[in-house]
Amino acid sequence: MKKIVLLLFAMVLILSGCLLTVPGKEAVTFEKLQSSNNGQSILYVYRPFHIMKGSVMFNVLVDGDVRGTISKNEYIPLVLIPGTHQITLESSATWPKNTYGDFSIDIKPGEMMFYRWTPDMIKQAKMVKVSAATAEEEMQGMIYRKPVEE
Repeated sequence: MKKIVLLLFAMVLILSGCLLTVPGKEAVTFEKLQSSNNGQSILYVYRPFHIMKGSVMFNVLVDGDVRGTISKNEYIPLVLIPGTHQITLESSATWPKNTYGDFSIDIKPGEMMFYRWTPDMIKQAKMVKVSAATAEEEMQGMIYRKPVEE
């Protein structure tokens, strides 16, 4: 009986560790879309909470350069130069390096685009373009991830 209680206590500690935040750092959550400044083009990539691949973090690459990392229930806004860009979402693990989205976008000055990471039973996951209204609704309460500075 003592072993069972100890095992349950250990499981609670392990699982609660997944929910902890860094002390002194409050998570910034999504409230509403910001309009682009000075004609900047913004690509929002977000990942709603889902059990599938829940512990995997993903690198967001623009034209082959890592611009940020997202996990479940997070979003990242990427300021882009207008034009055509190659977007890739890959697991941040060094091995195996799985790609879950690899596509081109053509973004115009002042345009905002929205892509959601969506679980897929065949490919495991895919990136889906969504409207601003859908993205704004789905991103409510998501945690902001700061992009890598260029």
